[in-house]
Amino acid sequence: MKKALFFAALFLFPLASYAMCTELSSDLIQGANDAKTKGAVTKLQNFLKTNDYLSATPNGNFGPATFAAVKKFQSANNLSATGIVNAATRTLIRTKSCASAVSTQPVSTQNAKLITSPRQGDTFTIGQNQTVAWNVDTKPNSVLVLDDENGVAKGVISSNIYGVKSHAWKAGKVYSAESQSEKNVPPGTYRIHIQDSTVGRTANDPISGAFTLVGASVSLTTITPGSVPADDTAAVVIFGNGLTSSSFVLLDGAKGLRMNKLFVSGDGKVLVFSVPRNTPLGIHTVTIKNGYETVDVGTLTVTLGE
Repeated sequence: MKKALFFAALFLFPLASYAMCTELSSDLIQGANDAKTKGAVTKLQNFLKTNDYLSATPNGNFGPATFAAVKKFQSANNLSATGIVNAATRTLIRTKSCASAVSTQPVSTQNAKLITSPRQGDTFTIGQNQTVAWNVDTKPNSVLVLDDENGVAKGVISSNIYGVKSHAWKAGKVYSAESQSEKNVPPGTYRIHIQDSTVGRTANDPISGAFTLVGASVSLTTITPGSVPADDTAAVVIFGNGLTSSSFVLLDGAKGLRMNKLFVSGDGKVLVFSVPRNTPLGIHTVTIKNGYETVDVGTLTVTLGE
């Protein structure tokens, strides 16, 4: 009931508008230079050159210089330095380019300074331990709210901030206003504000600078065992990187059959699942979905359960 009251008190208040964003609608890899990708590669190169990752003149050809520049950009922003412009990289390029053109709506400079962390331009990986800090006294009904780039409330970070000046936050985690349960927001540009849950949002609420949340790219080391019965109990272990509490396993693509998730390690390196009894027998592609990224990570043979 308490959470429901907090969620009911959230109001939508436009905070920012963005222009001149670099939008890349599909993944790009080295060697892309045909008519379909030339425009997207040129936009990518212009972004990399503007931000001092690329010294060559943009020409629409994804060659070695662009490949090296992408890796440099990924490494500088805590992404896997693969040189492949994947979903996580495209999202970060968009949010970085949009943030550079941000213009705030009626939020005073004084108010923007009241939340001291995160700061304007910070970049955090989803699931990373961070501290939200402020230098204003909070009231008994004060809550921390996460807003997207358009000022739309995405959920409550914490409803227990009375009398304190900081809050430990797993970046990206909020209480969903829709389901009243925990979830991770997707990568993007966000702000945090403090509001009185009994009053709702006002123009005088303390607010942070715009910051970026990025997702750790999923990569696989091993799936073991390679064969398992469809019995709801036999464990399959995935070893890799970038796994989160929001990750789940599907067989045969993003619309495939969902597996039973049993465990995810806090460091994002281990996920354990079992195979439901109704799973078709045979060899299947194992797909990881992180909520913001879908990756095929290997194969699994499903056998008849007891």
